[in-house]
Amino acid sequence: MTLAALSLSIAVAGGLWPFSGDSGADATIGSLRREPPQLELRDAVPDGSARARDEYQQFLALPGTPGDMRAESMRRLADLHLAAGEDAEVASGAGGGKDDFVRAIALYHQYLDEFPGRDGADTVLYSLSRAQEGVGDPAAALATLDRLVRDYPRSAVAAEAEFRRGERLFVLRDYSAAERAYTAVIAAGDAGAFYEQALYKLGWSQFKLGMYEECMEPFLALLGRRLSGVTEQSDQQALDDLGKAERELVEDTLRAMSLSASQLDGMASIDALLDRHGRVPFADVIYGGLGDLYLSQERYGDAAGAYQRFVAREPTHPRAPYLQARVIAAYAAGKFPGKVLEAKARYVELYGLDSTYWTGIAPAARPLVVQHLKESLADLASYDHQRAQQTRAPEAYQKAAGWYRRYLAYFPDDPESPRRNFLLAELLFEAGDFDAATAEYQRTAYGYGNHPQAAEAGYAGLLAAREREKALDGATAAAWHQAYIDSQLKFVATFPEHPQAAAVQTSAAEDLYKRGDLPRAVAVAGEVVTRTPPAEPQLERVAWTVLAHGQFDLGRYADAERAYLRLRQIGGGDAAERAQIEERIAASVYKQAEAALARARL
Repeated sequence: MTLAALSLSIAVAGGLWPFSGDSGADATIGSLRREPPQLELRDAVPDGSARARDEYQQFLALPGTPGDMRAESMRRLADLHLAAGEDAEVASGAGGGKDDFVRAIALYHQYLDEFPGRDGADTVLYSLSRAQEGVGDPAAALATLDRLVRDYPRSAVAAEAEFRRGERLFVLRDYSAAERAYTAVIAAGDAGAFYEQALYKLGWSQFKLGMYEECMEPFLALLGRRLSGVTEQSDQQALDDLGKAERELVEDTLRAMSLSASQLDGMASIDALLDRHGRVPFADVIYGGLGDLYLSQERYGDAAGAYQRFVAREPTHPRAPYLQARVIAAYAAGKFPGKVLEAKARYVELYGLDSTYWTGIAPAARPLVVQHLKESLADLASYDHQRAQQTRAPEAYQKAAGWYRRYLAYFPDDPESPRRNFLLAELLFEAGDFDAATAEYQRTAYGYGNHPQAAEAGYAGLLAAREREKALDGATAAAWHQAYIDSQLKFVATFPEHPQAAAVQTSAAEDLYKRGDLPRAVAVAGEVVTRTPPAEPQLERVAWTVLAHGQFDLGRYADAERAYLRLRQIGGGDAAERAQIEERIAASVYKQAEAALARARL
């Protein structure tokens, strides 16, 4: 309860006041002197502080009041006027409550004059300074506070008085005196209500004095208290959980530290500061703050350097990847494409999923780090792929392939992986590595389920396999070609609607016939001639040819006859082919008759 909510009750002979409780002849001033009234604090009287002030005023007007009672009553009356003035000021703005402030000042001065050296004079001086501020006399308030801290350095209100002195001196731009005042507040201990504010203003006072190295110490101490919940084990950005006002304070503190460092040796100054204090869990925000300052000044290289310095110091810190991402962004803002690529390559090196950063950590726990990794890999692969296409340099092909392969190794189930795999296959084909290209096309076609590049990859894989076969011979070539035929049939079975499916199927039928695999050749050719919609006429003619010859060679003469008759109907071919068809029709009929005769003889 404040003094404004208290009133004086004087209990004498059962009455409220010594001069109004008893009308008898003994109720005289003399009797009051012989029996001093007893003072006690009770809840405010119903009429509030105004009535309490009147009662104290009347009591002080009594002659012969004992010194202790008079001193206490005078102080309480002054406190009530001070509280009333402050309440009025809050209600009506600056200038409100001036009369109460003036009255409080007079009473405090009277108290100090009448009772010099009395216990509690320090709090009276402090209250006097508040009243002087209330009437708009900051110079007098400062002088009173000066007196308080000089005469009562061990007072319970000394630290608060020093802080108020510092605030006034700071406004007056007497930064040296303000620095001393704030230092005194800090020396009083970190449990004080003004400790953190004093750290903040001490730093700014020293900054104003050009004491750039010194000012970073109180700023760092303040950050240590405001960011006490930040740990090195958390990847959460240090400022994420702060409220608006607290975040603004921290950001302002970081800016002051950054400005100080920029006036000294930049990153080296922060290095020295942190080296003096050991590991600081929130070091990333300090280097980040310096980088942000440089970025605002369009010093893009310096900004990237500041971010990079933290990464170099603590590469496995949970939040280090975020700083490396800011390195990339700074170089991009400065339009340094070469540096951007270097920074992205460094990101992949440090934070690839097989790096030590991920020891004991699941990628799902750091989605933003993973996202930056994906973007860096994709951009690096794209750049080196384009460079390879332009220069045909083997080194460029190798680098691009390496980026693609890392992406696929890290993110095999990512929605983008089929497309990345297809690009890898294309790169390998362009590089002339048809063996590897074939494998990657097939992986793209059949390893990811249904996706937009699947069918295209399947067909491209056949083209790559055919190119590879050109460099083979002997048994190796034969084995490769057999695998090629199998791939053709897999392609047709998986992507029957592909525009080249009928052509691939027909080619497979021909190859099977040439290799003497007649049953499979006949089966595949039969599928070609029954396709819906029908295959192109030239493909149908080839398929019927395979079907007819295959059936004939298998001794299925009736089927062969029907196939040859269909070929005659289709037409085409040169005279020799047409003659062969006629011969085979006749031979098929003859063979059927021969077989019938043999059966009859049985």
